Amino acid sequence: MSIFTLHYYEKVGLLLPVERARNGHRCYSERDVEWTQFIKRLRATGMPIATMREFAKLRKQRKTTLSKRGAILEAHEKTVRARIRELEQHLEAIHAKRRRLQKGDTP
Repeated sequence: MSIFTLHYYEKVGLLLPVERARNGHRCYSERDVEWTQFIKRLRATGMPIATMREFAKLRKQRKTTLSKRGAILEAHEKTVRARIRELEQHLEAIHAKRRRLQKGDTP
């Protein structure tokens, strides 16, 4: 993850401010790294920043928001699974076209 992305995520509330070394560099804990990897996955799977911010806000409230966070992830999982099914259909159409082309059928 780029420095720009880390700073942006901190600015919009996805990352909590982290401790800094004497030279001013941020010092990320293992937990911070795990969280950044998770939000990177959420982003890569198409979760909107606004939803990620909502999830991060709930995360700060700890155990009192477990069910709400679970519901957000469940909804996102459904969206991702639907996208996977859509991509699999596209992929099958591409394979079918390649098979026709290999047979010399070129419509």
